[in-house]
Amino acid sequence: MHTSDSNGVANSRWPDALEELAMSVRTNGFDAYGYHPDTILCSAQVSNNAGDCFQVGQFTDLKGQCSWLLFTWPPVYYLVPPEIDVLDVCLAVLRMGRYGGKVFPDSIVDQFQLVRMSNKEFNDAFGFD
Repeated sequence: MHTSDSNGVANSRWPDALEELAMSVRTNGFDAYGYHPDTILCSAQVSNNAGDCFQVGQFTDLKGQCSWLLFTWPPVYYLVPPEIDVLDVCLAVLRMGRYGGKVFPDSIVDQFQLVRMSNKEFNDAFGFD
């Protein structure tokens, strides 16, 4: 994932934490790739197997706290508590296979103590309009 510019200086498509997460997801047999400069898309679909996908990113809220968030469409955001390993959450969702792609099941939300946020709550907390 690291490349070098014309001066031989290493650079990456994503921040190191996202790059590491994407590589770990792929190492576990799933797909992960850049979606936006600050997010990756994780997918249970490998080859022609069906599966749902979600985005993952690290965002800094208005209080300066950096947090991992997973989000689905339309969107629904899930704040990952700092003591929870985001890779564990990603793999648990991916291992479920098809879940409908809109909201994570309560069992996943409860197991990892995820905080479900609406689009407005996300925008208010992280300063997006």
